[in-house]
Amino acid sequence: MKKILSLILCLVMAVFALVSCAPEVVDPIPEHYPPLDDEVQDVKVNMYIIYGEDSNPNAIETVGRQIAADTLKKYHTELNVKYVTAAQYEATVMNSIINPDVTDEVEGNIVLIHNAAFMDKLEDTEKLLNLADYLKDGRYGALNVTIPQSLLLASKSGDALYAIPNNRVLGEYTYLVINEAVARDQLKYSPSILSSYKTYADTEELRLAMDAEGFDPNKYVTTVTGTYATKAELEANGNICNIISVPQITAADAFQSAFAIVDSGDEVVNDRAMEIIYALNNDSDLRDLLQYGVKNTNYTVVDGNVVLEDDIDKYRMNYIYTGNAFVLSYCEAIGWTEEYAAIGRHQNIDSVYAGG
Repeated sequence: MKKILSLILCLVMAVFALVSCAPEVVDPIPEHYPPLDDEVQDVKVNMYIIYGEDSNPNAIETVGRQIAADTLKKYHTELNVKYVTAAQYEATVMNSIINPDVTDEVEGNIVLIHNAAFMDKLEDTEKLLNLADYLKDGRYGALNVTIPQSLLLASKSGDALYAIPNNRVLGEYTYLVINEAVARDQLKYSPSILSSYKTYADTEELRLAMDAEGFDPNKYVTTVTGTYATKAELEANGNICNIISVPQITAADAFQSAFAIVDSGDEVVNDRAMEIIYALNNDSDLRDLLQYGVKNTNYTVVDGNVVLEDDIDKYRMNYIYTGNAFVLSYCEAIGWTEEYAAIGRHQNIDSVYAGG
């Protein structure tokens, strides 16, 4: 009997041991979040960005406060958004970098790059932080997948990377368009020959044949630029459509919308600034907040589509300036739709760095 009781006791204790070793079920915390404890240093980071001038000033102030509160709670970083008009933007940023306010507290600065000329001007200050090593780090390496390689390559200055480009729909295709009824049915050109043409010059013999048979070659053989969806539209209208070139990404494309960090001289502050840029590429809640404002105040959601408010709660931003477009909620009013995003994903996969 004692042996039986001993066996039962051992079994019960083994079960308790297994239960106590089971992993605690908690919400997963992405690697790029700071540890959630009181010992982590809170920092302030400014972000200079261009806003729509038809926005209501009270709406901008309200959204700015909400962003600062949310990022402080989530990232231990109080993001202070500096909303600036397009006309005043460059002067405001340059003054803040060259003649910064002297404070006892070190503050980081994230700067929106809105064109290549402004990028050159900022690089000349030699105050931008080289972000190349961050993309090699496990905490931020996901940006190498999140952002098309063509766009990252176009952003580099030699081996340095002074700005993280904002992902959005990139470039256009060039298509060679041949009228199928004329080329195949009338002139009896085989589909394999027609599909082999990769440039307009390749079609010289076909165009001569068209002209000889009374068909205007300028009408039936053309080149067209357009999106990924353009090819299907052209083919549906009775054309053979060959790709001449895929989207070519240049530095002008990269610096039409990118974020740079002004080196604060403090590693913690610089890291947190990078954390915010990472979040604007991956955190859809922060992304929507910066772009659309506060839900049920500045916008509502109807059937999965963002509907923007007007009048007192009007808050307007250019969506290519506020981070990764592909983590942004859809909004027909600004042209950001599920269909357009699907087109963009295809184009970005096909895009190549133009070099130079």
